[in-house]
Amino acid sequence: MRAHGGVTALLKICSNGDFGGELIGPACGVLRNLVGVEEIKRFMVEEGAISTFIKLVTSREDLVQINSMEFLQNIASGDESLTRIVVKEGGIRALIHVLDPKSTVSSKTREIALRTIEDLCFSSQNRINMLMNDGFIDRLLFFLRNGEVSVQESTLKVTSRLCCASEEAKKAMGDAGFIPELVKLLDAKSYEVRSIATTTLHSLVSIPKNRKQFIQDDRNIGCLLQSLDRDEAISGNNKKLLLSILMSLTSCNNGRRKIASSGYLKNIEKLAEAEVYDAKRLVRKLSSNRFRSMLSGLWHY
Repeated sequence: MRAHGGVTALLKICSNGDFGGELIGPACGVLRNLVGVEEIKRFMVEEGAISTFIKLVTSREDLVQINSMEFLQNIASGDESLTRIVVKEGGIRALIHVLDPKSTVSSKTREIALRTIEDLCFSSQNRINMLMNDGFIDRLLFFLRNGEVSVQESTLKVTSRLCCASEEAKKAMGDAGFIPELVKLLDAKSYEVRSIATTTLHSLVSIPKNRKQFIQDDRNIGCLLQSLDRDEAISGNNKKLLLSILMSLTSCNNGRRKIASSGYLKNIEKLAEAEVYDAKRLVRKLSSNRFRSMLSGLWHY
């Protein structure tokens, strides 16, 4: 196709503002599909395609935005030098612009923007710092609170992966107010959503400051303890994570006091009676010293 000038012609369509979305969108799609051919990919890079497609990310046409983001995702995949070019040319800011709550883009466009940001940035702390400086954390929080179901779920997954990728991001999320929003999702209808929310909270409370924020709101501990009483949660990894979160909260007196005095302590005791090791450890911790008298039963080990 290159020999016949087809790639050059398509690039010209994409870079020429005189063409409408009905031509640019399909042209972007064809070029996106050709990225897998190494020779054509290098030719497009030499012709300045990355800069062209970054500009198209902010188009008003959904098809153009989607195809241009997928083009950038594909061309940078597995190639650190090209990822750096995408970032240097302003790719991060263009993608975050797609997540502006005031924009009227489709849910699918926002989901692809989230996925592209993850692919381009989460492997580098420097790029994660750029994301945070450009307001990415605020965008995530907004769609976690207000997004349509599909966007909210995509946001939750990206939030969880960002927690695993960066200690600084965990601190920023705690300060921004992610904890109460994630606690609310423990009551979601979808088991997958509840599971991801639990995993994300488990990651967040590894930061001491986040544990203090978690404990400040009594409702957070109540929701955790209620979650232990769900059938799905009483088995597998989700149960272990919930108990691990509670155990981490017992590292301070206030956390132990609030757990021990909650109306849902029986949920932990029930698991301990069923010989669940993590629950027995938690009961033992809560039973120590001045908290012993607050329990409904006596536990001796």
